[in-house]
Amino acid sequence: MEKTFEDKRKILLDYIKSDKFFWWKTLSTDIPFYIFDYDPEDELKARDLANTIWEEMEKKWHKALWVNIYELVLELLTTRYGYEKYVELEKNKSFDYLSEQVIKPKLSPDILIQKFKEITEWYEFLYLTHLWVAWPYLRAHFLLNNLAWALPNDRIVLLMYPWSYTNQKNQNSLKLFNRFDPDNYYRAFSLS
Repeated sequence: MEKTFEDKRKILLDYIKSDKFFWWKTLSTDIPFYIFDYDPEDELKARDLANTIWEEMEKKWHKALWVNIYELVLELLTTRYGYEKYVELEKNKSFDYLSEQVIKPKLSPDILIQKFKEITEWYEFLYLTHLWVAWPYLRAHFLLNNLAWALPNDRIVLLMYPWSYTNQKNQNSLKLFNRFDPDNYYRAFSLS
């Protein structure tokens, strides 16, 4: 039987309140990436849960950081031109032009890694939300693979995402909005 959002919510909160996050850090040389996947129809519930998770994380971790990926992407994309100029470019240029001339250079692995090193230097736990809003500019596979290189392995990462998460033949995959077929391997483990 498929788990309801409330079932998944309980599993996640119980896990966060336990010491299981710490166990991973002592047993592995990989960065522990976790995903809380949920049905896109549960977005409003997920937003409420996001705040509850953050409250729990602040109690448990004194070095926790909540990163809104959409805001981060917007900051990186508008660095060169400013927000108004970037919006004007979106209106007047094709997506192909934006992709090649603005998005790829501003969201390159080097820039993304540097930005994450900059903002996460003092934090042990990273809580990532709103990545789906930045799609297709930034994809979960690209972000997680680059964070694996950017972050020391004593960081713990939790990503909330409106995808269905599957593990078939030891291959983890995410299906965006339960609609777009996955074509990448994901190095994260589902907490639901």
